[in-house]
Amino acid sequence: MLVHLAALVNALRALVAASPIATTAKLCPILRGARMKQRRLAQRSTMRHLRFSLHLYGDPTASARAVEEAGFDAAHFGEHLLFHAGGTMNGIVALSGAAAVTSRIRLISTITYVPLYRPAILAWLATSLDHLSKGRFEIGVGVGGEYPQAFELAGVALEERGAITDEVLEVVTRLWSEEEVTFEGRFSSFQHVRWSPKPIQKPFPIWVGGRKEPSMRRAARYGTGWLPYMYSPERLASSIATVRRYAEQFDRDPDAIRMGVLLFVTVGPDSATAKTVAAELVGAGYRRDVRHLVDRYLVAGTPDECRSRLRDYYDAGARFVFITLRAQRQEADEMMRLLVSDVLPEFQLGK
Repeated sequence: MLVHLAALVNALRALVAASPIATTAKLCPILRGARMKQRRLAQRSTMRHLRFSLHLYGDPTASARAVEEAGFDAAHFGEHLLFHAGGTMNGIVALSGAAAVTSRIRLISTITYVPLYRPAILAWLATSLDHLSKGRFEIGVGVGGEYPQAFELAGVALEERGAITDEVLEVVTRLWSEEEVTFEGRFSSFQHVRWSPKPIQKPFPIWVGGRKEPSMRRAARYGTGWLPYMYSPERLASSIATVRRYAEQFDRDPDAIRMGVLLFVTVGPDSATAKTVAAELVGAGYRRDVRHLVDRYLVAGTPDECRSRLRDYYDAGARFVFITLRAQRQEADEMMRLLVSDVLPEFQLGK
């Protein structure tokens, strides 16, 4: 399914006030004229097929409708209890709203910060959304740590976040898959628990996020997907090899682990302007200067440049791309048009 333009624009109108990537009603005639071009680009692509997810902004309910109508495979939502620019909605709660107004797209948390949850509570929340969405929820997990005060607020020792995450994942995967579970761990212990109801999906989809080797090992042991961020194609290829090697050590089939990447994307008619905007907005989110990282870790530039960069990630092994758009409010409509009509069709968006 390619872009259903009228429904897309109606849904995007609701995003204008709240979302940094919100698209205005004037996008409708622009996209209408791009429909044939989009189809021609898709027909020319016979080599590469990427799956795409788009980050939800503003009202997750309204933006989820737009993402589904646009032909994306999934919508994702990240969470921060606290962060430089403030906290966010809880990811699982936000995606529950998205589940209520969509029927096709996958719904993925990017990332649920596992150390902040007790294992039974996390298993309960994820199972509930799995049933509510009729088997469309996929949980992305990570250790966090970029904002230490969030751990202080939650009463979790920052230095133990990796060990806590490993234990939580051990518990929840067993609760989801075994009839009766007894567990004796460092942070939790219980006897003869029979968890019900079980998730619809078997195995439950788990994307393990991160950038360092412990996360790769965690993906190989517990994950059905590897999801790094702020990675170059070269580093992605190296990490995939590491995940596959660890999977073999855990006696798992490396091909059973999907390879993804989360990318900050800024596309525009002028390359220099797009790269400047990307550096400013990504840097503002992390409170650091990232100008020297734009060409290495971000996808920014003209449609041709962005398509070329996505080919690099494909060639490195990515098969599922999680897009987080970075746009100035006044440029949001043009960026969405370029992304949907001039960048993604080459990779068979919606097919």
